[in-house]
Amino acid sequence: MARASKHNHTWQFKSRFRRNAFGWRGSRRAIERIDEALAEIKAIARTDRILAADGAVAFLERVSPALEQVDSSCGAIGSVVNRAIVELVEIIADAPAGRLTREAWLCFAFFAGAAVVGIHRESCRRRRGI
Repeated sequence: MARASKHNHTWQFKSRFRRNAFGWRGSRRAIERIDEALAEIKAIARTDRILAADGAVAFLERVSPALEQVDSSCGAIGSVVNRAIVELVEIIADAPAGRLTREAWLCFAFFAGAAVVGIHRESCRRRRGI
């Protein structure tokens, strides 16, 4: 099982990724916030990989609901989110956690990624009138 983190950390990105945090014109701000969240998680990963994996899971939990209203017609937000998921899955996979903990984290990451893809598809359908 995963060891408890040495310290209690307050993630700054959590307050920025709440449901519908970004309006339909908020793709630029959303991309900035995603980059900030990745930087925060990567900084923690240098010293505490378990805490960073927990942060990665927390980010993945919040990103899809936060981006529900963002217009992704140009595809930029989808590219940034996909890149973030790839980087966060690497952090989760590298964390020195037990097999069951890591599998639960990676399973969660998979379903979070599927949720983001679902939102992107729904956005495309709305644009095309399907």
